[in-house]
Amino acid sequence: TPTLVTWGGVAGTGLIWVTDWKLVLQYVPYIGGKFKTED
Repeated sequence: TPTLVTWGGVAGTGLIWVTDWKLVLQYVPYIGGKFKTED
């Protein structure tokens, strides 16, 4: 159904967006340090 496809696209985009931010923050020591509990 169109609704299922729409939600699938939203979920996929959201997952990629969150994953990309985590990867980016790994290269920003000051900001990334706030999200990491171990060094």
